[in-house]
Amino acid sequence: RWWIVTPDGRPFYISGVDHVDPAPDFDRVTNQCPYCAAVANQYPNDQAWATDTVSRLRKWGFNSVGSWSNTSLLDKMMPYTVLLSMASGNDWFAPSFVTNAQNVAASQVAPLKNDPNVIGYFTDTELRWGPDWTDQHTLLDSYLQLPPGSPGRVVAEGYIHNPDGFLKALATRYFSVTTDAIKSVDPNHMILGVKMIAQLTMPEVLVASA
Repeated sequence: RWWIVTPDGRPFYISGVDHVDPAPDFDRVTNQCPYCAAVANQYPNDQAWATDTVSRLRKWGFNSVGSWSNTSLLDKMMPYTVLLSMASGNDWFAPSFVTNAQNVAASQVAPLKNDPNVIGYFTDTELRWGPDWTDQHTLLDSYLQLPPGSPGRVVAEGYIHNPDGFLKALATRYFSVTTDAIKSVDPNHMILGVKMIAQLTMPEVLVASA
């Protein structure tokens, strides 16, 4: 069996919360942030809020903070996960996709390689792997619409009438590029994959990610 362990070798069961931040989203209608006002009224500064919030989270049984949290305030106080945005462009077979992944790794991953509170990295969140509410086309259809001769279209043309095969090839490309980029600058932490919408995630993507 595989277990997550802490840097000092203790088993660790992650129980975390996303969006832990003293300045969360603003109301789109009123452009107000009631939580921001409450924090300002109750705490002299953001660090005081962070100390109290971590204490409260631990009392509630949580032991980490998740994506979209203010890690600049919390990174020394609780273990945390890091959400990257490594997907770029509309052709993941293009050299530019590799370059972008490497740039993200260099700027956002490398500085954290020796941070003992980093649990691991999510490479992206809720990527489109097939027909959904934004686009009813398969990814094979989308790649066949790329300009003739572009890397992705060349690959897609080898999978005519085989959208599942193309999806597996595309997902394999995505996960190999992103994981290689991370591992090249940080061999110390886990790669947690993509935050997926379960009911919209095709089996081929899971096979490729594994």
